[in-house]
Amino acid sequence: MSEAISMRDLSDQVLVGGAGCGADFLQNMYGMWVRAEKAIPPGGTNLEVAVEAHHVNLKPVVSTSLDYTPARDGITKEALLQCTTDRRYLIRRDWKDALVQVWQTFEPEMSWEGFRDSSLGLSMVEEFESAVSDVVFEKEISYEELVAEPQRVLMDFVFSVLPTQDNPDLESFGQKKESIDLGCIDVAVEKSEVRSLREWSDSGLVEKVGIWKEFLSPAQAEEIDEFVASL
Repeated sequence: MSEAISMRDLSDQVLVGGAGCGADFLQNMYGMWVRAEKAIPPGGTNLEVAVEAHHVNLKPVVSTSLDYTPARDGITKEALLQCTTDRRYLIRRDWKDALVQVWQTFEPEMSWEGFRDSSLGLSMVEEFESAVSDVVFEKEISYEELVAEPQRVLMDFVFSVLPTQDNPDLESFGQKKESIDLGCIDVAVEKSEVRSLREWSDSGLVEKVGIWKEFLSPAQAEEIDEFVASL
């Protein structure tokens, strides 16, 4: 009888989100969880910890806007399609908030109308939505739910990307090879300061839910909603 070898899949998991939609924020939280779970000493960024998670036998997580962002990340749709469906995750955020974040981060001196009509405005939203329209994702994650219920959403994401037994000769085939320490989830939530991004927070951060209300008029907000609905 041949010896059954225990294996685990440590392939990259890809978090996809439009510019300002929070894919990198969730990746950062995942890195915080990995650091807490594996007692990784200080040094390097949490994003680096997430990308290099295979060093501690966890799946690496990378984030991308598929280059539809001012900060190019080098991951294209063609590269994404090389990943199997169960390695792709889409994070969604209200486009009004996402656009305001991009505007105030990269072009704060520009008027709203100038930004809206620039290559970073509505046209970039259209290009991103077109790119992901025919891509199948394992799961869709709501940025607003992540901010409102961070423990639940982070734990659900972490559980989704935990390594599983990859040897069909073993009775444990397909079972998760790790368990989730809820205390480590709490550590990541606290260190991320995600609660400061809730709508009623006075943090003023552009990552905040409902930040559009501090920069856009109701008519401008309605224009965005109608544009997105038309895509």
